[in-house]
This record gives sequence, structure tokens and C-alpha cells, in this order.
Amino acid sequence: MLAEGKTQSGSGCATNSSQNVVDELDFATAFAGVGYSQVDAARLVAAALKINWSGFYEDIEIEKPLHTYGMDSLVAAELRYWMSRELKSTLNVFKIMGNISLEQLCWMITERSSYMRFLER
Repeated sequence: MLAEGKTQSGSGCATNSSQNVVDELDFATAFAGVGYSQVDAARLVAAALKINWSGFYEDIEIEKPLHTYGMDSLVAAELRYWMSRELKSTLNVFKIMGNISLEQLCWMITERSSYMRFLER
């Protein structure tokens, strides 16, 4: 699905500049910028999640489920809120905490995003 290249490996702490990029990212514009390709949109979401979580979890791999990093339902609820606010996408906490990889999760997020839905019309 995503076949993502390796990302920078560091101390596991997010820098202010990378966090600011995620905070200021307009996903509607970003999805348009990649031609509404679901694969590329899912890559954008995966990169944003890795940056957001880099201060808490080191070496996040898109092939692994979130629970392997010790993420609990509170983190899943925070992720759900972020998805709703930034991506106009909804998933229940049970799906987020399920035995699906980050890659599959990002695919589902973009699949349910209202920024991508107009393509169905």
C-alpha cells in the first residue's frame, strides 16, 4: 500500500520546526497537491503521525500495529480527535487499537476523510 522510504532516525524527540510543520499542515491542500492519490495521501498522514509521536515513541515502523508501541486507549482517543479535526476522518477507538498496522490505519484514515470523498461523486 504505502511502501515508504526510511525516515530520519534521531534521538526520538520532535524538533520545534518539524512539529510546527505538522501543526500548520492543511491536509485538504496537501491531498490536492498529491492529486488526491490515496497512496500519497496515506503517506502524508503516516509522516505527520510519525512526527507527532516522535517525542514519545522512537523508530515507529508503518508495518507494526500501534499497540506494539504501548499506546493505550487514551492515545487512541487523542488520535481520533486529531483525525476528526485535521483530516475530517472518523474511526472508532477499537479500530485504532486493533491489530492493524500503521500503514493500514493511514489507508483507512484517508479512505474515510471528507477531503477525499468528493472523488466518489
